[in-house]
Amino acid sequence: MILIKGVEAGKGELKPGRLLAMNATGAAQSEGALHGEKTQEPAFGLPALWISTASRERAEMMGYTVVDLETVLITHVSELIKRYSPELLTRQDVQKLLDSLAKDHPKVIEELVPHHLSLGGIQKVLQNLLREEVPIRDLLTIVETLADHAPNSKDTDELTEFVRQALARTITSSFRNSEGLIPVMTIDPQIERLIRERAQEGVSLEPQSAQRIMTAVQQAVETFGKRGLLPVFLTATGVRRHLRQLISHYLPQIAVLSHNEIAGGAKIQSLGVIRWHDES
Repeated sequence: MILIKGVEAGKGELKPGRLLAMNATGAAQSEGALHGEKTQEPAFGLPALWISTASRERAEMMGYTVVDLETVLITHVSELIKRYSPELLTRQDVQKLLDSLAKDHPKVIEELVPHHLSLGGIQKVLQNLLREEVPIRDLLTIVETLADHAPNSKDTDELTEFVRQALARTITSSFRNSEGLIPVMTIDPQIERLIRERAQEGVSLEPQSAQRIMTAVQQAVETFGKRGLLPVFLTATGVRRHLRQLISHYLPQIAVLSHNEIAGGAKIQSLGVIRWHDES
């Protein structure tokens, strides 16, 4: 059992002397069943089998991914750290990051903190990035972007959007596949317009409209799943964070990118358009 701040974040069971065999890609052969104890891989919830060490070669020949106990544990801990990283990033952590950056770039820190943005404000921006698995290693670009925009806005969600655009090359590289393409689905302009209008009015979408959008999103997710791809949606800059907020409660694994977050020269592979069907 793994606890974060005293609360269970995940748990699993390891079988000493056994190996975990997963049909992760669906490519495992069905001829001649692989004998083992049925279980569930703890990090991603994949169906799996506990098998003997003697069965490893046969399992791999059948297309299973076979891992040892240490790998099962390390993978589970790593995924939980990624999932809870926004919660784990404290103000003290942020201060240490800024202190380290200030050794080589003192002026940008002096310009930003505390005159235009508080330590807590920077923490919220970094947490927003981590929540969508955007790396924060390029702290200089992040801080310089905040220094450019914080004098005009203290809205950390809006500031996060500016930072994401500045990190376009980093974000683009995260989603480029082995062929150099970024498979995406775009959003119907009708849906984008509705989301933008409601955001500008400062009101939420009507439950019926939100449900229709979620139904269309779910159908799009299935399209990615059939191709063995993680869902990536591409939408307008002013719509991105509002669409992400709408779907993240139900489908947090979906990446939502704006056009301004795609680096120049990147090749997009369109898998279709997410649109809702008119009600009869």
